[in-house]
Amino acid sequence: MITPRIIQVEVTTTCQARCKFCPRTLLKDSWISRHIEWDDFIHVIPTVKKGVLVHLQGWGEPLLHPRLWDMARAVKQRQGKVSLTTNGLLLDEAASREICRIGFDFIAVSLADAIPHAHHALRTGARLEPILSNVAFLCGLKPRPRVHFVVQMMKSNMARLPAVVELAAKLGADRVIASNLDCIVNGEVD
Repeated sequence: MITPRIIQVEVTTTCQARCKFCPRTLLKDSWISRHIEWDDFIHVIPTVKKGVLVHLQGWGEPLLHPRLWDMARAVKQRQGKVSLTTNGLLLDEAASREICRIGFDFIAVSLADAIPHAHHALRTGARLEPILSNVAFLCGLKPRPRVHFVVQMMKSNMARLPAVVELAAKLGADRVIASNLDCIVNGEVD
């Protein structure tokens, strides 16, 4: 049997932000917000072998899941790698220290823009300044996981992608990933 190298698990569909490009926001009248049950998550664990990466993300905020740390520890106990994508709002000092203690391999922080007002225009409820403060704290810890910025490319932010790269360098982040939206619900965010 072939073992996957990467397993992505959507641990929650709940989020405290209201991003204008997110299906959670655009489909809010029919969206179901919930966390994956522990009994469902543990079915992933037997597939984790040494070196397999389990990435905890989706259309929700993983740091809202009450058993996120248990999930990460379960992956590490199987000698797997673990990572997550976060909007950065809950990436406070306590979360950053727990991420380092568990040994996350990387943390991806999703940004919409490097300029606060442009970021706020796309990510309602997710002010940029506290997110950047949280990232700076995490980047200052030693040892720490790799820190990535992830930017969803849209017409409104394409010209400022170099500013995101500069911001990442300034804060000590390791990588910037600019990706296409994989779920386009309306033409405004195409």
